[in-house]
Amino acid sequence: MAGGAVLAERLESWRASRLAYWGLPDFEDYWRHAGVWPLDPNGDILIAPLIEDAAGAAAIRDILREVRGIGCVFIGSADLATSLGYPGEPNHPEVQRVVDDIAQAAHDAGGAVRHYHRSGADRRARPCRIPIPRH
Repeated sequence: MAGGAVLAERLESWRASRLAYWGLPDFEDYWRHAGVWPLDPNGDILIAPLIEDAAGAAAIRDILREVRGIGCVFIGSADLATSLGYPGEPNHPEVQRVVDDIAQAAHDAGGAVRHYHRSGADRRARPCRIPIPRH
């Protein structure tokens, strides 16, 4: 019996620490916020895969089709450039072609794209898309 009481006390301590971390008063409130947006319009969890290598780029359409609830896609072009054989060249035409393919796949799936490593002029010419809920 004592072991069960200790376990219950530890579990309650763990629960309290998790709730405090998220600033929530109780588990009912936690579960109200724990949904994946946009599947749950009130959810506070966003699934946003980071595509930063050739394998992820090649699989992006499968990822977007098979993983429910993706709200946006992040592209890490510096690591992607290295993976594609162009280390230190995130603006290389081949890297940009793959970036454009990833962005198009996300857009076709009704999602959004956030892209790093754009130069100032390029960023103005090709702005990031704003997240679009997928239903």
